[in-house]
Amino acid sequence: MALAEFFHRDAVAISQVLQGYETDAFVEQLEGVRVAIAFGEDAATSRDGRHLLDLCVRLAARLYPNLTISNTPAAEQIAGELTELAESINPNIETSSTNPPSAVLAIGADAPHVDAPTLYAGCDGWVAHAGTAGPHGTSDLGNPFGAGFAACLAAANLFRLLFLPHGAELLDEDVDFPPEAAAFPSLTTARLTAPLVLVGTGAVGNSAAWALGRTPLAGQIWLVDPELVDLSNLQRYVLCDRSDEGGVKAEIAAGTFQNTLQPVPYLGTWASFLEAKGYHWERVLVALDSARDRRAVQGSLPRWIANAWTQIGDLGVSSHSFQQPNACLSCLYLPTAESKSEDQIIAEGLRIPELQDRVRFLLDTGDGADRAICNAVAAGFEIQAERLEPYIGKPIRELWEGGVCGGGIIPLGHAGSPPRDLQVPLAFQSALAGLLLASEAVRDVLTGGAQRRTSVRRMDLLRPLGRPSPQPALRAGDGRCICEDQDYVSVYRQKYEPGSSIAGLEAEQAPSRPPGVDVSTGVR
Repeated sequence: MALAEFFHRDAVAISQVLQGYETDAFVEQLEGVRVAIAFGEDAATSRDGRHLLDLCVRLAARLYPNLTISNTPAAEQIAGELTELAESINPNIETSSTNPPSAVLAIGADAPHVDAPTLYAGCDGWVAHAGTAGPHGTSDLGNPFGAGFAACLAAANLFRLLFLPHGAELLDEDVDFPPEAAAFPSLTTARLTAPLVLVGTGAVGNSAAWALGRTPLAGQIWLVDPELVDLSNLQRYVLCDRSDEGGVKAEIAAGTFQNTLQPVPYLGTWASFLEAKGYHWERVLVALDSARDRRAVQGSLPRWIANAWTQIGDLGVSSHSFQQPNACLSCLYLPTAESKSEDQIIAEGLRIPELQDRVRFLLDTGDGADRAICNAVAAGFEIQAERLEPYIGKPIRELWEGGVCGGGIIPLGHAGSPPRDLQVPLAFQSALAGLLLASEAVRDVLTGGAQRRTSVRRMDLLRPLGRPSPQPALRAGDGRCICEDQDYVSVYRQKYEPGSSIAGLEAEQAPSRPPGVDVSTGVR
């Protein structure tokens, strides 16, 4: 039995949610945990049940080094497939232990009884059922959303039970999510009238692609991302297995689609995508990390945007139509105060504020940190200079992100809360955010955009769920946002209102760009 090779990234995520985190103590605790996923014929033979099982294994195998599949005889074949999936994610995982489990995820109506604390999960179309009460059946509707939601909620409850102080008091008893699902349209075959765009195929984008690739939608979807998969990404990229290190993120996501939705990977930034493919996009799904990048997407004026995020304290999804009286995407990410520059943040984080000018130079040139810089950092943290040896000659940003925020030179949890762009979510947090993002798009397609509204849904998976319903979001209202700029409003109307000169044109025929917008930043 062994931890996954990417466990260090798990450790970073866990250190951000557990007070007093110590890696050695947590590893000892984790290696003593055995999780069982139990299911029977109900889940094994229903489409939605298989979706639920698939995502449960994709989530559990990224953290737990000891995972057992417990099934009835009628479910033997899929049990073997799930075991192979777990081993492809973490080749060192132990899947054959006969020791009693620490906790059980029981999936479906007829999961075999296992003598251990049990969390139940099931699904009915759009609706997830999860908690300590059960069992719950699984529907056979070909809808991955209730199944995906249930997998994330079950994984979250499992983490609370095993690792949070007083975790047994923080469990959901019997959650039905989303609470407003009765008003959702039936998930039936539908053809996109215009291509869908997913910007970002990282952790959130992976989960969105997992869901979209299992729906009955037909048409084309662009997957836009400039990056390759590195080892640390595997901690929360649900579509990736161990062999995907070094692969193209967008291509890996595209290769997992199982339906009539045609994925087209684009290896590049949003700005380069716009320059190459045009500015006229009906629906854009945003799965990006920074406020700056999100503002850039809104600045290019898609007709409709859905956006998902994770951060310490919550995750969520928002949807935006630029002409609505409520907030556009940029409204949610406008600076509220004067912000520090990157060089100031890094210099202060490395405890060398007196060397900010030097840090700025290293960031601008890409030169490696020299011994003098590393010695100064060691003095600031009051640690031995030898611990900085691996970072001599490495980029200063790597010293900051890996050495301080990532626990390379000081214990995890001892450097305070990292900047938002460097926060590492747990796998089930990213997965739920991506599922919410994809569900917004599918429902918009099924209703033809007739129910568009600006709304925000926030959730905290480290606490009992409650009833997290979407809420309206107000515009900034202070004249700073582009949705209050008449030039932007005018161009948006020209692009999309019936009867305008460019409404309905294909992307390649659309105007080159909204007037005055910088496609790299989304600001004027």
